[in-house]
Amino acid sequence: MLRKLTLSLTILLLLCGVSYADFIYTTENGTLGALRISSLNEIEQSTEYYGNISYPLLTAYWNSSTTGIMLLDRYATDSGDRAYIFSPSNLTEYSRSADIPGVYGANFAGYAENGYSIFLASGPTIYDVDTSSFKVKNSFDCTSVISQDAYDTEIYSLTVDSSYIHVLAKAGDSTNYIRLEGQLKREGVRAFLSRDVSPDTYLVISSSSNRAAVCHSSGIDLMDRSGRFQRVLSTDYPVKAICPDNSGEFYYAEQIQNGSTYTNTIYHSARNSSFIPITIESSSPNIKLIRDTSRNEFFAAMTDEQIMVIMYSSGTTSTWEYSASTLGGKPFGITTASVSGYNAHSSSSGCSSGGALILFALIPLMMRRK
Repeated sequence: MLRKLTLSLTILLLLCGVSYADFIYTTENGTLGALRISSLNEIEQSTEYYGNISYPLLTAYWNSSTTGIMLLDRYATDSGDRAYIFSPSNLTEYSRSADIPGVYGANFAGYAENGYSIFLASGPTIYDVDTSSFKVKNSFDCTSVISQDAYDTEIYSLTVDSSYIHVLAKAGDSTNYIRLEGQLKREGVRAFLSRDVSPDTYLVISSSSNRAAVCHSSGIDLMDRSGRFQRVLSTDYPVKAICPDNSGEFYYAEQIQNGSTYTNTIYHSARNSSFIPITIESSSPNIKLIRDTSRNEFFAAMTDEQIMVIMYSSGTTSTWEYSASTLGGKPFGITTASVSGYNAHSSSSGCSSGGALILFALIPLMMRRK
């Protein structure tokens, strides 16, 4: 009985091993790589493409025919930026490239994707780029709704959900939140909402029910149904990064600067959370949090020196750290994608086979029920 059960579990483990969730990353020198998480919670790290592209943008996208990874080479030509398109299952070489006339030097802080469009920001303008042709379909100048000079206005943060485009635009000493209703790709902007927010507001994300949340030096504000921001979390230090979990709460990072060192502490917003705060130090203030939506218990934190993958499940927190030397350079962008049946070209395991241990731990229990 035990032999048959062990054989069955071995087959199950092999089958489980072909399902992956992924963090795709790029470095400041153009390296493209992956941190692929199997259903056994094992991580395979691979450095797969080196394009000699300085400070590229990175995003995932999908449309009716495919899911893809876009690596954007800014200032590639005199007329605009250039996109390199990869399949999530093959990051060793790009499947196509496409110039994007009209978009020149897209802002690192201002890009997001939503289905059939990738939204890029340059100066005060949002560009809607089609994910099939990689041509600009439409654009929107944010100075038209905040009455600021284009030379003084820069899109600082941009995110997109199923209903709105959420924008933070800085103009001189002021910061404006702009919500554009209706996607640029089909019907144009039907309506907009503009709000002055605290000048020290750093970023905007889309929260539950397509409402925006903004982060600033003393906490997090969430937009209510009337379109006004209300404080939902007060903090002692600036909130420099945030990502939603799968329960309506979120992870966030408070940052303290001590000389040339930036200390980021990651918390979970739920009051009864058993999540143990995690500290990451960096020599720059840049930090990003991102959750893998296909495996809700995983999220990642990226600084200029490392990527940390974090798993929070059933009250237990586990971490895996990948330095710049392991990643092929200083990390610069990170996104998520999923693929089945992928075998990494090279791997470096960062954790134990927790899933396998759990499955084999069931053997004694099953034997008792014989």
